Amino acid sequence: MNIVFEGITGGGKTSIIKLLVAKMQKEKMKVKNISEIDKISPLSGVLEKMYESDTFLRMKQPIDTIIAESLILAADYQYMKEYTRKFDGFVIFDRDIFTEIVYQKYFIEKRYGKENSFFHNWEKCIMFDPKTIDLVVYVEVPLSVGISRNEFRDNRKFTDEQKNILKDLSKLQKIYIHNYCKDRNIDLIMLDGTQTVEYNAMYVLNFLKDKEKRYNEL
Repeated sequence: MNIVFEGITGGGKTSIIKLLVAKMQKEKMKVKNISEIDKISPLSGVLEKMYESDTFLRMKQPIDTIIAESLILAADYQYMKEYTRKFDGFVIFDRDIFTEIVYQKYFIEKRYGKENSFFHNWEKCIMFDPKTIDLVVYVEVPLSVGISRNEFRDNRKFTDEQKNILKDLSKLQKIYIHNYCKDRNIDLIMLDGTQTVEYNAMYVLNFLKDKEKRYNEL
């Protein structure tokens, strides 16, 4: 069963996943956690360097590498998709295809315009035979809370332009995820990221245990 956690930066996804995995292991549930940049991928080193100076962080510099970044992300996604096929039990992904598609769409269109053909073809490539997603967990917090948490965690300050971009990305991401899950009849859990990590982890755990129970009764 593939579970994807999504949401804006600073929402608390990683903390919830960490506690959820610990609780699942305590319940003897077979679970594998795949991080946003996972060492399993042969591209992990490239991705780490890419994210250190990505388009969003270097706002005042020309967006000259966005197409190369898109191709690297597509290759990493396809590799991890194939790698995780062999796992049984629960596989939890900390961010996935939704963030990649929305982020790349936003910046490619910002750089090259909405009529460019690259994004359309790239999306077809990355969506070729996508992995099965059984559950999406969207962790939602007010934008101001997410930004505040992120600034504290990384000891940095976002510019007004970056805050506006995060606002746009958050809105686009939520719409894309809702439509994706609705069109494919995928379970979607909306978590309040201002709740405690314990509360949110237990909510997802109980959902999974109930889903597993109903599956075993079939």
